[in-house]
Amino acid sequence: NKTLLDISGGNDANEVSNMYETIVVSLMKDLNQRTLSEEQAQELNRIKKYIKDSDDYATALRDILLLSQVLERN
Repeated sequence: NKTLLDISGGNDANEVSNMYETIVVSLMKDLNQRTLSEEQAQELNRIKKYIKDSDDYATALRDILLLSQVLERN
């Protein structure tokens, strides 16, 4: 949530894309500092590879949020 507050808003498509990237980078840093199961670590690596291959931060954000939801349940 802090990341969202730090980003100045705009409705330009490039600004929205940059917002997704900023959020994803921040969440990935947080996940890298957590203790993950082997399966969760593999999923995080898959997301990293997906970003590198596609540069699609919106889909990566969805996947990271799903992974984070699983982590909070445990």
